[in-house]
Amino acid sequence: MKFKNFTSAEIRQICRQTDEDMRNERAGKPQRQRFFDDWPSAQFTDKEITAALESAWNETFKLK
Repeated sequence: MKFKNFTSAEIRQICRQTDEDMRNERAGKPQRQRFFDDWPSAQFTDKEITAALESAWNETFKLK
């Protein structure tokens, strides 16, 4: 599985849920199980993650 196979909507959902999880963690609330919690994220390099996020951003805002 490659990171580039995710749609921009899926990446935005992951970012929103991660932000929510971080806020809940700081507030002392228990973290909910997410659909992506068991992904082997270590298989992605920083460059792959950055490229996928930039691609999603550009697609969302139609930047070229």
